[in-house]
Amino acid sequence: MMINKKGRWEFCYNYQIAVDTESGIIVSTDLTQNPTDFNELQPEIGNLESNLGPLASGTQILADNGYSTDEATDFLEQKHLDGYIASRKLARKHKKNLINKES
Repeated sequence: MMINKKGRWEFCYNYQIAVDTESGIIVSTDLTQNPTDFNELQPEIGNLESNLGPLASGTQILADNGYSTDEATDFLEQKHLDGYIASRKLARKHKKNLINKES
């Protein structure tokens, strides 16, 4: 059981998946009970490196805004990885614009 985003307890999990964008092959998976992705980037990079070996400097990492934290950005910089993570503010702005267009 874990607390969902609305603060309610429920039977659920947070599934993490990493895909090689060129081949479409799943290269890493993980299952957590954390309700958000805030702290999941570092463990997922660790899983990637366990499966593939050390990631080369400049490897591009694409993640959704759920991973957008200062700690994630710092971690990617320390590992010399090229991270592309949308900010929550930008994601909310685009979501709001999308909703307004559909109205």
